[in-house]
Amino acid sequence: MVCKICFHFSHTRIGSFAFPKLQQSASSGCPYCSLLVRSLDALLHLSEIEKVQISNKRSGEWCLAVNVTLRAGYRPKIGPVFGKMSSGAQEVVQIFAHEGHGKPGDWVTTLYNVPDPCSEASFQFISESLRSCQETHDCSEMSGQLLPRRAVDVGTPSSPIRVVDYSSELGPYVALSHCWGDNKHVRLTSDTTSFFQNIPLEVLPATFSDAIEVTRRLNLNYVWIDSLCIIQDSAEDWEIECARMGDIYQNAELTIAATSSPSSSRSFLRPPEKMKQPRVQVPFWNKDGKEFALQAVRPLSYHFDNVDSTEGYLNKRAWCFQEDMLSKRLVSYQNIDIKWRCSEGHMCQCVGPSVKRSDSATSVRTLRDEPEEESVNTWLQAVNDFSDRDITFVSDRLPALAGIATVFHESFSWTYVAGLWKEWLLHCLCWKSDYRDPILPDRLQPLAPSFSWASSQSSVLYDRAGMYLEPVQVPTKVLAVSSTLKGEKNPFGEVTGGYIEVEGPLIEARLRCSDTSSYHDYFVDCEPLGEWKFCPDTHLARRTVGGVAVAARCSVGKVEKLEDVRVWILCLALNFSDINDYTIDAIALRPLEGNLDHFERIGFLEDGGPQFILDHQWWVDPSQNSAPPGDLDSPRPNNAVQGDEDTSDTSEGYDSQADDNGIQDDSQLSQEDEIISELSEGNSADDDNGDLSEATEDGDVPKKRDHYPPGKPLTIGGRTYHPYKAWKILTSDVEPRRIRIV
Repeated sequence: MVCKICFHFSHTRIGSFAFPKLQQSASSGCPYCSLLVRSLDALLHLSEIEKVQISNKRSGEWCLAVNVTLRAGYRPKIGPVFGKMSSGAQEVVQIFAHEGHGKPGDWVTTLYNVPDPCSEASFQFISESLRSCQETHDCSEMSGQLLPRRAVDVGTPSSPIRVVDYSSELGPYVALSHCWGDNKHVRLTSDTTSFFQNIPLEVLPATFSDAIEVTRRLNLNYVWIDSLCIIQDSAEDWEIECARMGDIYQNAELTIAATSSPSSSRSFLRPPEKMKQPRVQVPFWNKDGKEFALQAVRPLSYHFDNVDSTEGYLNKRAWCFQEDMLSKRLVSYQNIDIKWRCSEGHMCQCVGPSVKRSDSATSVRTLRDEPEEESVNTWLQAVNDFSDRDITFVSDRLPALAGIATVFHESFSWTYVAGLWKEWLLHCLCWKSDYRDPILPDRLQPLAPSFSWASSQSSVLYDRAGMYLEPVQVPTKVLAVSSTLKGEKNPFGEVTGGYIEVEGPLIEARLRCSDTSSYHDYFVDCEPLGEWKFCPDTHLARRTVGGVAVAARCSVGKVEKLEDVRVWILCLALNFSDINDYTIDAIALRPLEGNLDHFERIGFLEDGGPQFILDHQWWVDPSQNSAPPGDLDSPRPNNAVQGDEDTSDTSEGYDSQADDNGIQDDSQLSQEDEIISELSEGNSADDDNGDLSEATEDGDVPKKRDHYPPGKPLTIGGRTYHPYKAWKILTSDVEPRRIRIV
């Protein structure tokens, strides 16, 4: 009989349940549940386990995993705490067959013994992976092999290591991606150039000497290391080489990622013992009584659930982001394993070369194959991921992304303006500061124009990156853009200023703060449409401009709770998204002293629209075969049912035209109202695609996709509104204004 708890691991997603149920099944004699309990007991304290979820995922081979929910303050028996110790913390225990000991069934895969990174087997793994890629993949066609301006000639054990200038010569080379750490390692400067003609290996930090050793073992002659190949005390040389950074990593034959090293002083070939992977041997007896030696491991989940793992020091550093994204081939020295990645897939040493999977990062490296509308989402997602990483100097935010920006510009000839693209400016303006952290960071100095995400020191978020948005109405026009570069050598580098000129509807509103906690919950009061959730770009402070109290970015000082201050809303677009919903994109501004046509961006309006729109469903005219051209009809309140309609609104305005008895004259009914009335009575025929269904007996309104025919319009202050009329209040009922955002 098959166990109803584990199903003998025959299902892909087996189930989630309280841990005592698993223990009870094991006690009742199920050998598979018993295996799980013994595995958990070997690595964790059973008394701290609250819930388990069993899965057996197919990814090249089966991977048996137990996702464990633990109590607050848990401590594993073996190995460090990998996650947070809060209540509900998650751990993963995976079970593998032991190399050379056989497998009890197809439900388990073999975990290979991972040799030391400096062993012959590890070098062979890298060498064979490189050779196979060179001979059978298209990765080499993605870029040339133009040597960087400078490179480290690794020499031989009997010949010197030196930094050489190759200018425009061709040849294969390796690039190193690493964390600087304490910044005390040897560096190329204007005064040390002669020293770098003969570098003793022993003076180099461990990460650098390891990179030289790997390069030699691969029979390559050159390695590029930033601190040895860029003159560190020359602003001009740094700017020039920074502009070439994208080409350096794209053209490298291989990038070595010292992922497990927090600084250049720690070896990635000879890591400390404490970094080794925690694993234990667990016996298993099949139904015939044969014993198998299995292994319980924590955690190895990234090999199967998230191949682009963020584990490791390197994957938390902003500068290393483009090095990873642009490298055509990369070998990553992890804490517990070596991973190989090229443009055609991943594989790792511990589960063998047969496990190979696609790579999400290839969207940047193969950008020219994408349509432009998809590529802009690739850019927005890249900014999301990049801004979440740590960077020592916040002024480096744009330079550290310059390599990826160069690839986009070369692919599409877009115009770059302080981290945004002119051709997709309205999309690129829709960023918000990620204020999950309790306190937003202060803006200590102008890093970029306020309209740019680089002006915020916090991580930023493009909420709808990757979502297809079809603009229904775009009331704002982009007239001009400009950015002022700090230097002349890197067109995608640091900026000192800039502006965008736009013409669109600018609406004055009031900012309200609802909370006094460590970060404030802000709302913009868009009377009569209700509140609109507001996300500030930075801390805010009260300023007075032209005798009016306004909300402004705050550089220093105490965080204020703002009440009764003004903001100005610029609506960018009304979109129809791929989840059958409407969203309004809008940013919040404030005028600058001395020129009321010049504005500073202070935040983003969240959640797609004011509360009025969020509380009511939109409806699409069923006679339209595509996204609506703009005339959106009335909302359906949650309590509205068929037969309870009010068609008192007209198509020309939002004032109620009813007579004293509340009855509207039939002659004032527009064609739109007639369609609404006809649909409400259920007399409209289905469209050709059958999108409209018959009304149900209990009075539910028929659906067209996820949109509802109208119910009762909403009346506020004696006026009746449709959602489209709400959009009119925010846009077309407002005289367009030409402004400059700096």
